[in-house]
Amino acid sequence: VNYATPHKFGENAAARYKNVYNDSDVSIPFAIHISSSGASTNPVIANLKTFKSTKINGTIGAGDFIDIYWNDDNVLQARLTSGGVETDIIHLIDESSNLFDLEVGDNLISATDDTGGSSLSVKITYNPVVVAVYES
Repeated sequence: VNYATPHKFGENAAARYKNVYNDSDVSIPFAIHISSSGASTNPVIANLKTFKSTKINGTIGAGDFIDIYWNDDNVLQARLTSGGVETDIIHLIDESSNLFDLEVGDNLISATDDTGGSSLSVKITYNPVVVAVYES
């Protein structure tokens, strides 16, 4: 990393959707961090380009947050943190959910819930992947 030139490490913006650009060579898993400034019922994170989504069946309160990610053993995890207490909520992920990877290129990600999603804030993190063959 060259710190002599400016780098953008993140962006915070109010919008109906945000383009998360995957410049990797392949689709990649990502982590979702959902927080709410008010009660949010049945939050849904969707890719408006592929029509894939992840839905959490239930309500999160103001100040609570949900993390959905793949652990080091490649097992999907879902955690709700409320009042500093972490709870496994993998059973609350809707069985029709299918958004667990970022496709190569543009990913138009939106966040909504049963009341329009105005209290939701979503953070997406991922590590770009480059496919290469090395001769030893």
